[in-house]
Amino acid sequence: MDPISSLSVAAAVIQFVDFGSRLLSNSLQIYRSPSGQTAAVVSLSDISNDLAQLAEEVARHLSLPRHGKTSIFQSQLLKMCGDCKELNKELQASVHRIRAKRVKDRSDDDGIVQTEEGLCLLAALRGILAEPKIKQMTERMKDVRKQMMMAMLACLWENAKNSQEREIEFSSQLDDLIKTMNGLPYTKQRPLGKELIAMTGPDSEVRRELIKVLWDPNWNSTTALSMPSRENFMAQESADAFYKAIHMSLGFAAIQSRKDAVPEAYHSTYKWIFSDLPREINGVRMWSSFPTWLEANSEEIFWITGKPGSGKSTLFKYTVTHNLSQTLLGRWVADKDLLLATFYSWNAGSDLQKSCEGLMRTLLHQALLSYPHLTSCLAPRRWALLNILRNSHIEFPEWQPEELEQSLHALLAECGKDLRLALFVDGLDEFEVPPAQILDFIHKINSFPGVKICVASRAWAEFEDSFGQSPMLQMHNLTHRDIEIFVAGRFEANKGFQSLQGVSASEADELFQDVIRKAQGLFLWVSLVVGALLEGLTDGDRFSDLQDTVMGLPSDISELYSHIWSGIRPRNLRRSSELLQLFHAAISPMTYTTLWLADEMKSLSFDQSAMSPRVTKETKALMKRRLISQTRGILEILPDNTVSFLHKSARDWVSQTTIWDNIRSGSPEFDPYPPLLQANTIRLISAPGENGAISSSLANRQAFCHDVLEILYYASEMDYATADMGKLLRALDLVEQRAVGVGNALNAVDKTGGYVTGFRGTHSETRPVLVGGLPPPNTFIGLTAQFSITPYMLAKLSRNNGFLYLPSDEGYYSVLENAVFGHQCLPVKPIITKGSHMDISRRIETVELLLDRGASSRCDMLRKAQRTRASRASEGCMSAETEYLDQVILVLKRSRRQNPFKQWFKCFS
Repeated sequence: MDPISSLSVAAAVIQFVDFGSRLLSNSLQIYRSPSGQTAAVVSLSDISNDLAQLAEEVARHLSLPRHGKTSIFQSQLLKMCGDCKELNKELQASVHRIRAKRVKDRSDDDGIVQTEEGLCLLAALRGILAEPKIKQMTERMKDVRKQMMMAMLACLWENAKNSQEREIEFSSQLDDLIKTMNGLPYTKQRPLGKELIAMTGPDSEVRRELIKVLWDPNWNSTTALSMPSRENFMAQESADAFYKAIHMSLGFAAIQSRKDAVPEAYHSTYKWIFSDLPREINGVRMWSSFPTWLEANSEEIFWITGKPGSGKSTLFKYTVTHNLSQTLLGRWVADKDLLLATFYSWNAGSDLQKSCEGLMRTLLHQALLSYPHLTSCLAPRRWALLNILRNSHIEFPEWQPEELEQSLHALLAECGKDLRLALFVDGLDEFEVPPAQILDFIHKINSFPGVKICVASRAWAEFEDSFGQSPMLQMHNLTHRDIEIFVAGRFEANKGFQSLQGVSASEADELFQDVIRKAQGLFLWVSLVVGALLEGLTDGDRFSDLQDTVMGLPSDISELYSHIWSGIRPRNLRRSSELLQLFHAAISPMTYTTLWLADEMKSLSFDQSAMSPRVTKETKALMKRRLISQTRGILEILPDNTVSFLHKSARDWVSQTTIWDNIRSGSPEFDPYPPLLQANTIRLISAPGENGAISSSLANRQAFCHDVLEILYYASEMDYATADMGKLLRALDLVEQRAVGVGNALNAVDKTGGYVTGFRGTHSETRPVLVGGLPPPNTFIGLTAQFSITPYMLAKLSRNNGFLYLPSDEGYYSVLENAVFGHQCLPVKPIITKGSHMDISRRIETVELLLDRGASSRCDMLRKAQRTRASRASEGCMSAETEYLDQVILVLKRSRRQNPFKQWFKCFS
């Protein structure tokens, strides 16, 4: 069937169902015929004739001779014609029954329906048909309309495949279809073009096929650049909407949080950074001139370094946000455009906050925010997808490193033309990759013309080797005057210090000088010590006591943390230990609310969504007080409401084995995983969404999947010997109910019930949308097998062991396969990386449990385990994983020897 024929079929069917739907609608006040004529009074015979005329046009297409092979989509078009024929029979029969009843009642001579008096066909239909029947017919009309539009799009795509540039051909044909649909007389009040475009959502086969074409490595990106914008076609889908959609797809939840968490510079500090003539000692400049570097046409990287706690990140933020930086960079760019981009790496944050992938996304996000006209150049695949489907609300494939690298290269190529890039990267030592890798990445970016880079990091040997001869400054050697300003300002604002000055100015000055001398250029040390002194000053402590406080505090930051911890009141020590253990055990950034739920051990019946804004505000105030009193400020609440260490050095301190053992000794029997399981379950089931529904956007689906897997991780890490099994089973049952509800809401279910990770592919049917999900859909019990949560599995087995026998060749993994290979051995990178260290004995115990209860592997499972073992060995995989595979291979072999007939039958059944 050629495109013109397909288009005429679609127009005929949609015209019929639109007319039929309006007849069944409450909104019919003035009758409108298919020709577009309107009337306030119409006879039933006119309605019958109009229906017959439309049905006849549909039937004509059914009877047309067809040449050649009919595609599946063309067959769908013809099926819609058949459905219209059946619907017409039912509508005609209903109209005839109404006419017969009117004649019998002698209400009028010709069965006139006087619509202006409030009498409509729907009211008459209700007199002869039951309400469920009317609803059923209405739904059938809607379904035919939807199916027709989807089939029409598929038909256009089929026809376009014959062209070398099929995406361009499809776009052209779609233009014609939308114009035709919008031009039909009876749709002028509500053009069908928008409705047609809405059919290109996540479930659209055309969308999936287009993504395969556009994300093919060999796709020619020049297609996107030559493709015209469709904003004239549909005003609401303007180029601005397309720009915004692609720009937002680069964002991620914590993209701004680290920058917001870095303290602002104290009033009047750090001004020296913009001095044209840096201070000298013995004729040697103490630092490289930052203004000179900003305005110079230099390829050298500027390096800000210093000891931990010296204020590198604060100075970095100060320079980036200061107006003078913009002014001086303006001299460098001359008549070109300036892109000033920043990235704050944070090792304690999410994966994207400490990776090259996160750096690329942040840089591109900022580039498109400043210069949206670059969108088609930097993201040609996404630009082409939006233009072809005319839909800015479409769900994109997830950004992959390869596409990000291509987009970054395109941006850097622009820097040699009308754009210049000033890139500032804080925390090179915070990236979760070897220093050599991030250095290689930074130098590659710097190799492009029109690029200027400033970095900040600790003075590691790798960074010293790379930047030692570059323009640089060492923070701890330059902050003496800034520390004086800070200490003076904090002291002079304190009433107790003012009183000390009034009694003895010399003692006040001596205390001030003691702090400055001992600081050794470390702003963090000063901040902590001044806080302790202000408490003593407020309490009216003696001068000698205040001096003892300063002299008794270690100058080393790590030792200072130990000193602070030792000062926690004995009655708070247990609670302090438990708070730090909860924070330390969490595998994702934790909000103060989640920490509060865990610390309070709120029951599973607690509804977090019922917390009013006032209660939420007071909860935050309460947790601030609790963290100050019970961790002495080592933990704090950041502006984005997550809890974090007050500084990177505090995280390093806790990471020391002896320190952590000492912290745990405050509550050695405490297991942080049950409260974390409970708190995160409450958060998951209290999240907004009717009947378990969540937004179908990619980001929300990823976040939901992450939340479910995080809960399973906590369940797997619990000490089952001491845990409350009833609470564990109740929590996981609630998580399963929520997961199944979400799966149903997103149409991610099939015959076995709801699927947590059953959201299908992006640009490849074997590549799932969700990081950490499985290529096939997976059952909740399968996920618990991956995490070896044996108490839950035993409870399920006691109710129904049917899941043991679900075959793995039905498009999803069997429970045993989940247990044997786990989330580390399946084809997709796991979302929960800590699970790679799951206890081997527990994993083996899970496999043996399933085999003992009757689970049977496919005949190739042993071979697959052996291949995986060989692959891990060749990759130099960690010994724990290969040790596990050795043991599980022995278990599978033993099982096959013990049940040879069952295994043989399984292979040939």
